[in-house]
Parts: sequence; C-alpha cells; structure tokens
Amino acid sequence: MLLFCFLNNKYLWILAWVLQSIGYYFALKRIGDNPTYAIIPFFAEWRLSKYVFSRNVSFFRPFIITLVLIIAGFYLNPLRGMGRLFIYIAAFIYFFFLMRLYRKLLKGFGKRWWFYIIMVLFPPLFLYLIGREKRFFSGPTFKIRKRLTRWRRGLRYAILVLFSVLEIVAITLGVTFFTVRRQQPRILANYILKDTENKTKDVVGDGKIVTREDALGNNVSLIDSAEHSRDYFYPDHSNDKNVVVLEYIVGSNLENAAGLATANIKQMKDATSRGENMVFVLQTGGSFRWFTEEIEENSNGRYLIENGKISRIEKLDDSLCMSKPESLEDFLKWGKQNYPADRYILVLWDHGGGFSSGFGVDELNRRRDSDTMLVSEMVEAIGKSGMKFDIIGFDACLMQNIETTLAFEPYADYYIASEETEGGYGWFYTSAFARLAEDPGIPSLDFASELISAYDVYNTALKKGEIDSSATLSVVDLTMIKPAYEKLQKLFVISKQAILENSEYYADISLSASKAYGFGNYEQIDLIHYLKILDSVDYENSICQDNACLLAADSVMAAIPYRNRNSAEGIYGMSLTFPIEAISTYTDIYNQLKIFEMNDEMEFYNNFFSIMAAQSDKYRVSNEKWYIEGFEDYETTDTYIDIPLTETEYGYLIDLPEKVRNIIADIQVAVYQKDDGRLRYLGRDYMGVYEEDGRDYIDMDNRWVHINNNLICYEAGQVRETESGTVYTGETRALLNGRDDIIIHIEWKAVNERTLNLPTGKITGYTYVDEFKSFMSKGMNEFKSGDRLNFYFDYYDMQGNFIETETYGGTLIVTNPDYLTVKDKELKKCDIIFSGVLTDVYQREFLTEQIEYHIN
Repeated sequence: MLLFCFLNNKYLWILAWVLQSIGYYFALKRIGDNPTYAIIPFFAEWRLSKYVFSRNVSFFRPFIITLVLIIAGFYLNPLRGMGRLFIYIAAFIYFFFLMRLYRKLLKGFGKRWWFYIIMVLFPPLFLYLIGREKRFFSGPTFKIRKRLTRWRRGLRYAILVLFSVLEIVAITLGVTFFTVRRQQPRILANYILKDTENKTKDVVGDGKIVTREDALGNNVSLIDSAEHSRDYFYPDHSNDKNVVVLEYIVGSNLENAAGLATANIKQMKDATSRGENMVFVLQTGGSFRWFTEEIEENSNGRYLIENGKISRIEKLDDSLCMSKPESLEDFLKWGKQNYPADRYILVLWDHGGGFSSGFGVDELNRRRDSDTMLVSEMVEAIGKSGMKFDIIGFDACLMQNIETTLAFEPYADYYIASEETEGGYGWFYTSAFARLAEDPGIPSLDFASELISAYDVYNTALKKGEIDSSATLSVVDLTMIKPAYEKLQKLFVISKQAILENSEYYADISLSASKAYGFGNYEQIDLIHYLKILDSVDYENSICQDNACLLAADSVMAAIPYRNRNSAEGIYGMSLTFPIEAISTYTDIYNQLKIFEMNDEMEFYNNFFSIMAAQSDKYRVSNEKWYIEGFEDYETTDTYIDIPLTETEYGYLIDLPEKVRNIIADIQVAVYQKDDGRLRYLGRDYMGVYEEDGRDYIDMDNRWVHINNNLICYEAGQVRETESGTVYTGETRALLNGRDDIIIHIEWKAVNERTLNLPTGKITGYTYVDEFKSFMSKGMNEFKSGDRLNFYFDYYDMQGNFIETETYGGTLIVTNPDYLTVKDKELKKCDIIFSGVLTDVYQREFLTEQIEYHIN
C-alpha cells in the first residue's frame, strides 16, 4: 500500500505509513508480540508471518525480491519509465504476499471470507479492528506433516530454501544487469568523468582555425566592402570590467546518464578560478540525477560560479519545465536584474535539433505540446527579456544554420554553434572563458578563436589522438548575416522560377543538394558547399546568372570569421535547412519559415517539394498546408523497372535512354542471398558501380560487408570527397543487448587512384531507431565492452514481396570496442541475386534486371 501511495503522490505514503503502523500496533499487541515492531511495517509483517506461516522463507522470499525491485526503481527514478515500472512490479508482488498474510491472520481470528474481502480495500482499519477483537488468536494455521520423518522435513525445507535463494539471486542479477545497462552507476560515471578530466585538463587552443580570409582567398576584399545590417551592440570592449555568462543547462539524459553537464560545469569552475572578472550564472534542470554535488537531484535551480566555486542562489519550483520559453525568459530577466555586467554572453546547453526541432529536452517535466523549445519560441523569449548579447552560443547539435542564425540576428553581435551533431562533452570551457576571467576586455573574436581552436584539440584528446573530422564549430558575425541572406533570397526567387519553367533546372538543384555535405538530421546541408556545386552544374547559368551562387557563397563566408580546421572537406561553417532526403520533416520547417516570414525560401521549398512529392508514390503529403497541386505531369519520364543489362568486359552495362540518364542522381548495387525458398536482403553498396566512357556499369564479386566475422545488411550512405580521396559511409541495423533497435554508422578509409587493396572501415558510433531516443543522443553513442549485437535482415519471397525482418547469424559480443573491424569478406557457398538501383532527382528508384549466379 505504501508503494502505491508513493506512485500516486510522493507525500501521501507518509499518511499511509502512519495508518498502517497504527493497525499493526494493535494487531501485534492482540497476538501477544512486541507492538513496537509496528513502527516499521515490514518488521510488523515479518513478526506476523511467524504466527501464520510454517517457514520464514514465506516472508523473506517476496520481501527480498520486492526490496531488489524497489532499489532498482529508485535508482532509475521511481516516478518515470522503467523505474516506475519496477516499483509497480514490486508493489504487486508484495501486495499478493500481504493478501496471503491477511487471509491466514483472519483465519486465526475466525473471521469469515467477507471480512477478508473488505479488509483488502482498507487494511489499516481492519487491522485495528482485529487488534480490538475480544476473540483470542487461535494460533498458527499451518499443520506439521507428521507422516514425514524429521530428516525428510529438514531436506524438504533445505531444498525449498535453496530454490528460494537461487530464485532471489537470479532475479537480483537480472534486475541489476538491466538497471546498470540502462543507467550507468554513479561510481562508474564519476570514474569516467575523472579520467576524461585528466586526459583533457591541459587542453588549450592551438590557434589552428580557418579564417574567413583563408576561405575567401582572392576575394578577401569582400570583408571590408561587405554590408552590415546594423551597428554592434558591444562595439568596444576596452573599458569592460566584468562579464556575465548566462548558461541555460537542460541536463536531460546527457547529465542523467553520464554527467556530461557536470564535465562542462567543472571546466566553468576552472575558468573562473583564473580571474575575478567573469562569472557563470546558471539555470539548471531537466535531469533526475546530477553529478555536481552542489546541484540537488530531481530539481530546478539557479547557481553562481565564481572564483572556482559553485553555490546555489535560488531553488526553483520542481515542476518547472526547462523546455518552455517562459522558463528561459524568466531566467534572462532575473539574470539581467541581479547580475549587471558590461558584457553578456548567453549559452544554451543540451540537445539541439536544428531549425525544425529547436533545442532542449526536459526529462524531469516534459512539455505536453512539444518535446523541445522551438527556435521561434527562443527568439520570442529573448525578445521579451529585453536583453542584447555580445555572443549567443549553442553548446548543442545542429544549430548552426542560416535560418536560425538570421532569427537570432536582432539580439547578439556574434553567434557560435555547430553544423553537425556535437560530441557528448560539447565545448571545452576552461581556456577560452579563462581568458575572459583574466581580461574582460578581450575582443569577441579573440575569445571565439580560442574557443574554436580548443574545440579541435579537445575532441582530438577525447578520440585518443585521432582527429574528429565530423566535429564542427564556427562563429558568425550577425551584423553581416542579413545582407548575406538577402543575396540568398534572390537565388530562392530565381530557383523557384527556374524549376517552374524547366525540369532540367530542378535536376541541377536536386543533384547539387544531394551531393552537398549533409548532416546528422538529414535536414541540413552545408550551404556554401551546395552553392559551389550548383554553380558548377548550372552550365547555362539559368540559376547562377551573373555569378549569383558564388557571390552568395562569398557573402556568407565573409560573415564567418572563424571555423574549426579539423572538420571534413565540404564543411564551410554554415548549413542550409534543405531536407532533400527527409521530406517528411519539411512541415515543421515550413511552420518556422512562415513564423519568421522567410517567404522567398518558403515559396521555393513549397514548389520544390510539391514537385518531388507529385512524382513519387512514397510521399503522402497532399494534405499538408504547403503542398501545391498541379505538378502531377511535371516529369514525363516513366519509372523504369527491369532496365536491361548487357554483359561487357567492364561489367554489366546499364542500358538507359539518355533522357533518363540525365536525371539519375545515384547508382548502387542491391544484393540478395537465397535462403530456403526466400531471399535474404544483404543491402546496397557503391562497390561494383563503375563508369567507363561516359557509361554506367554494375558488377558483383564474391564479397560482402562483415563486422568482425558477422555478415551484415549494409546500406551505403553519403559519399564525401576529401584531400585524401573518396570516403564512403554506410550503416546497418542491429539489436543492442536484446532491447534497443539501433543503426550502426560506418566510415571507410579514403579511396584514391593510389589505393591498391580493398579499403577497411570503422564504426563511428550508433544511433537509436526510435526518433526520440535518436534525438536524445548528443552525437554518436559508443559501444561498451559487454554489449551484445544481433544484426537485422529483411526477407522477401521469390517474387520480391516483403515477408519479415529478423536477426540472422550469431551474437557478436563486444569484448573491446577498438577491436570492432569492418571489411568486405568472402561469402560462403550460396546463390546470389543482384541488380542496379538508380535513384533520380525526385527520389524515385529505377531497377535494372536481376543477375543470378552461384558462389562456390
């Protein structure tokens, strides 16, 4: 009863405890036992069990199992998720034990069955009535089996005890394993945090960054001649005496699982210990656990970090939701009122989802209408606060896109964020913010330079010396972003007109977007990379007339003073929200574009994605507000099936009409393996796709992708061109630890004309299939020793109809994540079917005829 009361109200259990204790007091007293045991109900139940059960195991067995589940439930959080489920299970197990206990007890007092039924509804009252009963307790209700000899009774009891112990041990181990896997033990998390701190404590910026002068090259004069939309809010810092950094930390699962916010808070403390001229003012919440000792568990609060120490300034309502804009607005107003400064910086810390999804997931008090705070809501909150900032930064994923940057333009001079998903440890705070603590008058770009170059050094240290080319961070001059966007607006207008006039122009834009560097949410592509590719494929200058694409690209690059050097080729520091491969997300993007009145961009996308949707049966968007009807006959090319293949010395030539070939954006080889009257789908790959004499060929050798020695269903992903050569990427689906469906991400070594052997690949991490869990992963998740992997495959009948998805092959146990290898290995004896899959600019898929052959 106490557990049920706790689940319904975290204070109601106290009343239940008092009532239950009163009832037990009188019951124990009536039986003749010590009534003081009633103070703790579990003790009272143990004493009562001695009078109604023949063996102590009748009490200890359910009690220990219940206790194990309660501990696990409170460890995970008793009010949510699996923690709440464990508490419910514990409550039910113990409830059924109590029903047995009460039934035996009532029988001892000679009560009828109806008394028992009523007692179940409110035990404290009827326990009290039993205690006031005049009838004596008749004694134990069990009978000794006299037909058994003494040693047999002893043996029987020993077997029962052994069975009970084994059951308790099995349940305890199972619950413990599940609990530890789901939520890292605090002692282990603290050890990892300490180890990470030791590895990175000496990190400082090395000064190696990409400047806008580097990016612009011969066009460097654009910096001086570039337009500014307004004056700087903080034009001169030479007389600044103090800096206040307002840090809004939504802890979410990042802090709850691994203390990642705490890692950054420790760096903040280190930074403030270097000088007295800067403080961090924090609002924290959104997490059940906190690894910073001064921050209370399951709470929201405001804290001050100064002189290397953190102290709580104000405790906030526990029900406050950190992902609501009102919470951000109130924090900013409070910070401005209580901490006046010459210079303000705002940093928002948590998950980010780009222009469509916004920022921040409160695990403690989730919003009902949305999981996150949308960009429009954040901008409104900042506007209502009346504050202007020197810098606004997102220590979060995917927030460096031109739409979000433009939205924050009225409220800060500079903006720092990442195009790509950030690693869990985010920024490195110590060195850059220490410079502010030592000298509050350093120029904003000097601070940004240190932060960005230290970011590369930090990520390299976290990767054990390996450069992390997917880590991105850049600073944008917000006074220059509006004029740059105006040039981009002109391109949107021209692009819209062009695709309405001619489908060939649509193909140019679609191909450019598909080939531009794409980021983790499939909604963003690198803006400058896209413009450069579009300029190169637009031979007739129908879109990029008068060098419009390159001028827009240069204008954006001029607004990006610095970006990190280690990011991959094709990353220039600013992304564009263009969901070329994720049209289902466009509705959310459309809503944000409409709020910010980015009408030219919105009108272009409305037409572009309406054309795409009208050409393909796989999109169901006709009911969306943005959908424009009338494009059903926009492209007259039929969807080809069974495209003929001709065997040649180069492989199998794809016999395509020229008109169709001109709109093909991608060619891969799809492979199936025969398996007892059905087909096991092995995936798609670029290996086996060739171009010779301007014509396309496919082929298949006897190899396929394996992780260690486990065959996988491999789906090829983005292809990136780097200085070292072509880098192929891909993914496979797997079941992790028998519980979570995940996607494992793979990257292959660069291939160039000097490559002699087959490249090898590496696992860069994994993400969850579940969209919310995936969003709740800051960067890639990494495998741990002991993880178990089972790989998924799709199965089809011989006519190509889907049957089911199931795991195939043995379980791969990760002994050491560093030993996971990805290679193309020989397939065992089997029959193979392969064909070409051609994807066009409308995301339609064309299929070639199938080739069958036998592998000995």
